[in-house]
Amino acid sequence: MKFFFSTKIKLLLLLSSTFLMSFLSAQNNFNSAYSRYGLGLLEAPGTFSHFGMGGLNTAISDPFVINFSNPGSYSFLDMTTLQVSGKGGSSTLATKDATSKESGGQINELGLGFKKPGGKWAFVVGVTPYSKIDYRFTSTKEINDSLTSKFTYDGAGGLNKAVLGSSRLFKFGLHKANSDSLSKTRSDSTNRMVHQLAIGANLNYVFGNINRESVVSFSTTPFLNTYNVMNVWARGFFYEVGLLYKVNLTTKRDDQKRIVGGTLLQLGADYVLDARLSSSFTELSTSIGNISGKVVSDTVQFIENEKGKLKIPQRISVGAALKMYNIRTGTLTVGLDYRTQDWSKYQLNTASDAQLDKGLKSTTALSFGLEYKPSMDQKTDFLHRITYRAGYRTSESALYINETQVIQKGVSAGITIPVIKSSSKFHIGAEYGTNGTIENGLVKETYLNFQVGLTLTPSAFDRWFRQTKYD
Repeated sequence: MKFFFSTKIKLLLLLSSTFLMSFLSAQNNFNSAYSRYGLGLLEAPGTFSHFGMGGLNTAISDPFVINFSNPGSYSFLDMTTLQVSGKGGSSTLATKDATSKESGGQINELGLGFKKPGGKWAFVVGVTPYSKIDYRFTSTKEINDSLTSKFTYDGAGGLNKAVLGSSRLFKFGLHKANSDSLSKTRSDSTNRMVHQLAIGANLNYVFGNINRESVVSFSTTPFLNTYNVMNVWARGFFYEVGLLYKVNLTTKRDDQKRIVGGTLLQLGADYVLDARLSSSFTELSTSIGNISGKVVSDTVQFIENEKGKLKIPQRISVGAALKMYNIRTGTLTVGLDYRTQDWSKYQLNTASDAQLDKGLKSTTALSFGLEYKPSMDQKTDFLHRITYRAGYRTSESALYINETQVIQKGVSAGITIPVIKSSSKFHIGAEYGTNGTIENGLVKETYLNFQVGLTLTPSAFDRWFRQTKYD
């Protein structure tokens, strides 16, 4: 017995390689003033299906979607799954004096989960963005009637994350005749509670660079204009562990003792250990101007490839979800997530003061979401196989500027559309929200973001990664 690699899986692996190269070289984010600080804007945990549920993911598992935000969820995959996704959006940036519009998009993630149907072990590899930096803005200051200074700030880059993970499923109180698939009828006569506990871990490798530039120019000579550029390269490993627990609270059966409904409680926790990444810091500060018809240039400071450590603080996430299912009305899942990370402990330790770890605070995030599937039967008609999602999230970011906490809020929705004659699915999610405020000299960002994704899984019409038996 061995795995059968068809021409299709070779093609998928080729597409995956192409996707990865594009991911590493063609990021295109849209402008956000708040990506200027720390590591930039952190990517919200979760993939396209969680995006439509307000980012709810800690206690969520899907038999056909890889949930990188909780490695304990891997064991609840039904089978081997390949998923790819992209994202984009537009935003309006507003201050009390002006507004501007930005838009952009990027390839988001690639994941491949290996799971033998009915098995207890699962293994996952993938690459996702970790943070992004993309900002461009200017400000002016009138010094006197004849002299004005102009400040220009520009930043780009970010960090990516490669993931290698695995999990193991443990079951307790399960009758030998039971099946843990809710999509199949079951004829056992027991009514005992079935406890399922999955324990997983990720080995994460973070890599990338951060580039920041600033220019101060004056409207008249003989003042010298100043130019400063800072670049930080970072790379290193950090570790993550996750738990996902499920138990059936109630079970309803028909006269033939077949399960026709019930409730299922899901509890999840994810812990990301603090990381100490290897870093390389470069900074160049120069002054240049025109004095008495002569160009004057002076290097104020130059630091080249100074080695150091970049410390990222630990993160804790907990969540709960309740799934209610009925053979007639379908499946409804509601859940709540809480996440916290203390960014005041973020540091870039070098011999020189890089000024990249100042003013950050502890951050918290709260997500609420729901998911509705009209039918429990995977063989029903197309419309009843569509999954609907909605959610809300709010978070206090790590930024505290001008004595004001930067807060982000958003509402989201999404659907999953099955691919005809296949277990593969197409996913769409969108979020509308705000980030920041126009008060106290800050910027208010109003945005509309979306994610699209595709999960490919083997089926009767699509036999890649199927086990083939030989007599």
